Amino acid sequence: MKRVNNRRLLASLFLSLPALASASACLYKGADATARVINRSGEITTPFPEPLSSPDCRRLRVATGEVAVYALAASQAAPEMRRVSSGALIVGAGNAPTDAGGVPQLMQQIKSVLDGGQRLRSGSSRGANEDYILTAIPSGRLAEPQADLLVPLGQTADADLASFELSLKGKVVHRQQGPAQELRLPAAHLKRGNTLQWTLSYAGQRHQGQIVVEDPALLAQRKQELLQHSQAEPDPLLRQLRLAAALVDEGQVWAAREIIRAGLTP
Repeated sequence: MKRVNNRRLLASLFLSLPALASASACLYKGADATARVINRSGEITTPFPEPLSSPDCRRLRVATGEVAVYALAASQAAPEMRRVSSGALIVGAGNAPTDAGGVPQLMQQIKSVLDGGQRLRSGSSRGANEDYILTAIPSGRLAEPQADLLVPLGQTADADLASFELSLKGKVVHRQQGPAQELRLPAAHLKRGNTLQWTLSYAGQRHQGQIVVEDPALLAQRKQELLQHSQAEPDPLLRQLRLAAALVDEGQVWAAREIIRAGLTP
């Protein structure tokens, strides 16, 4: 049987995620170092101590040990966890598709976090890709940050990046031009009460979005309210994923991504 590198697989298994409208995407983590997961082609992964992921966990089965599998229920109300010691990680239809026929938002954000981490480690000279960037750029509601927000593109400058702009009341307040290793959103412009528009020119395409900056105390209060509902849940990663899912539903996507990142970092 062929063994593969866990860190490379961490991002590559999610690369085809946007094309899978009804896939059973999941995270999976071994109870200890004895856990092994095998796919249909015979490749083996060791999901410990770092959790791994796949766009379709119906194709994976536990070979040895015990694995905790985190996935959205068919209703997509919140992620659930089940422990598997033999057989497929997910049985049946798995995640229900979104209304637009795409992948659930939480799984998109998980992909964004894993993909971003891989870019910082791999040193790949490939361009990022529009799906990753558009998911990673803050949109919707944003708690006022204390420092600049950064979206990693890679360890080398991404030649597909033409420009990135932030506008406030119709006036451009920040412009980034030419190839770069990251997108930067200066905290100086991300002040509570501001509504900013961003414009990205990438690989010959133009994209736009909006950010509404709020008092960070509102986010802190909402986090506490949501955490109170999950205090009885003993699994720490599941608590974090449920918190992230709730924040995604409320438009706090950047905050959800930060929670996901903390949950996936050993």
